[in-house]
Amino acid sequence: MSEPDLERGHEPGYEPAYEPDPPAARPKLSRALIAGTVVVLAALVSWALYVLQSNSEAHSYSHGGQAPPATVQLTAGHTYGIAIDGGVAREVALGLVPGTLQCTTTKAGQAAKPLQVNAEAQDTKATDRIGSFVSGVKGRVKVECAGIGVVFVDNADDAGYDWSGVWLVLASVLLAIGLPLTLSGLRLTGRRIDPAAARVLEFERDGEADMVAAGPGDDLHTQWQPPLAEPERDLGGG
Repeated sequence: MSEPDLERGHEPGYEPAYEPDPPAARPKLSRALIAGTVVVLAALVSWALYVLQSNSEAHSYSHGGQAPPATVQLTAGHTYGIAIDGGVAREVALGLVPGTLQCTTTKAGQAAKPLQVNAEAQDTKATDRIGSFVSGVKGRVKVECAGIGVVFVDNADDAGYDWSGVWLVLASVLLAIGLPLTLSGLRLTGRRIDPAAARVLEFERDGEADMVAAGPGDDLHTQWQPPLAEPERDLGGG
């Protein structure tokens, strides 16, 4: 044992007790990360359903390359839209002049009748629509235009519901919610517990050890405080 230890009043064989540094601990997965992951997975499922549904729908805006229905169900007096894949840009590509559509309606067993069309101009904001008309007939008819052939009537009475649009909107909303949650959860999970914040210092005072949690900047060495000296007694008797 060294002389400095004997001078401090320690017994022979005394060795200061030091607690080992606690191992770095990884926090549990946060609720934000779990919830965000579930929401993102739901968004991916919705996107997959959107792709599948869009490829099977007979609409001008579908991505499956479906041909327009041969006939559609119309109601007299209702307004319907005429559309083709690509819209007015497709008209120009076919050599047609936008705004000059010539279309007809044909019922089974009857001659074709001219259709008064309100055609879209070349600077239209519509994506696929090239015109609209008010139906003068009721029943199943074939709608076709010169230079194009049979066209889509996306809002016909028997047109299927646009489920692909529902799945697309749902996927977008879920991604907008799930991605921030997931990123926030990853940041929380990536944090570590600082080992220095969990160290323990031993302070000796009057032969008793007090264990105090150490924080950043604390002295990590054992400090020993000598016992307080007793006051001298007056032995003079007077």
